[in-house]
Amino acid sequence: MAGLSMWGPFEAIPAEAQARLVQVNLIGVMNGCHVALPHMLQRDRGVIVNVSSIGGRVPIPFAAAYSASKYGVAGFTEALRDELAARSGIEVCGVYPGYVDTPTDIHSASHTGRTLRPVPPVLAPEEVAEGIVDLALHPRRALHFGLQHALALPYTLAPEMTGRIAGPLWERFLLRSGPPAPPTDGTLSEPMAEGTGLHGSWGGGAPAGGSVSLAALALMAALPLGLAVLGFATAGRMLDATSGGPRDRRGTLPTS
Repeated sequence: MAGLSMWGPFEAIPAEAQARLVQVNLIGVMNGCHVALPHMLQRDRGVIVNVSSIGGRVPIPFAAAYSASKYGVAGFTEALRDELAARSGIEVCGVYPGYVDTPTDIHSASHTGRTLRPVPPVLAPEEVAEGIVDLALHPRRALHFGLQHALALPYTLAPEMTGRIAGPLWERFLLRSGPPAPPTDGTLSEPMAEGTGLHGSWGGGAPAGGSVSLAALALMAALPLGLAVLGFATAGRMLDATSGGPRDRRGTLPTS
């Protein structure tokens, strides 16, 4: 299962609801592996495919519990892969999709006061499903879906600057734009009659309104900034190396 998402300011979401989300998204994956693994070990073969998220590679402000659960799935998947590689022929793969056009728009818990909208481009669920099937047939470490993964590089190279850019953009996008909507727990605690089909209401493309596209473009703009910061830092280290060591503010080498 891919799990659920949860949106809103961290302190505004009940702690019990956040614990429930982690239980579903992370502990559910671990429980599934725990049940399946003994049968695979008996045959010394098999493929485990765990679904994480872009939120398991890039932190998403105002989705802190969701990010925690999906980073947890990513870490669990990596650790289990290395463990099983040492003692079996079982493969473990991770899937990291961006926004997918499933009924997550109504199933997710939201405390933003706004209608949940995606950052485009939106993936068709069939595309993700086909990727999972391909992993089962041709296992590899990870499969990344969606342009949003471009953000992984600046978060790796310049996390402080990228986070300071992304935080206000996410706040504006999630909390200050879009149609108003009441708080909802979605399907966090119980099922609902709506959204039982394969597709949601996002239609596999960008929804109406320029703010979504603007937010997506602004978030992607963090990439060159991150690379620029890396370049300046690397140049500084090279200058220190060629001059014999780091200098103080007066341009002289430290004496101790």
